[in-house]
Amino acid sequence: MPKIKLTKTAVDAATPQEREYELRDTLIPGFLVKVTPIGRKTFMIAYVANNGQRRKPAIGRYGEITVEQARGIAQDWLAEVRRGADPSAERTASRQAPTVKELFDHFNLQARLIYLTPEGRSLKSQRKPRRGDPAACNPAPPGSAPYASGGKNIGR
Repeated sequence: MPKIKLTKTAVDAATPQEREYELRDTLIPGFLVKVTPIGRKTFMIAYVANNGQRRKPAIGRYGEITVEQARGIAQDWLAEVRRGADPSAERTASRQAPTVKELFDHFNLQARLIYLTPEGRSLKSQRKPRRGDPAACNPAPPGSAPYASGGKNIGR
């Protein structure tokens, strides 16, 4: 693992070999570029999190971002690590967050459990009587005043 100042020229000059290798930066400790046998060059940052775990997350590919952009990201990540955060763990946790489809499916399941009977009927239909039902026209119990006039509600 040679240590050099990572510049555009140095990264361009890095050629693929039989095995992958790393070129480490002399300016920022832990900032490196990994060169794979197929020629892919990936910027990475190596650090030890506050819980003692060694981390080496990828920052981005060379060509998609420049050396200077990757160096700036590496400095930001190292500053977060010094403050007690773990950017790699946060990134992993955000990838494991539920998707919109998963949230919708969960909501839909909970709604069915709350608003449907075991037979699959809506609780709303049980609360509201159907149109044309005598109970809908005459909410009063049988034998009271509305039923005295032949079952029809006089006020309507």
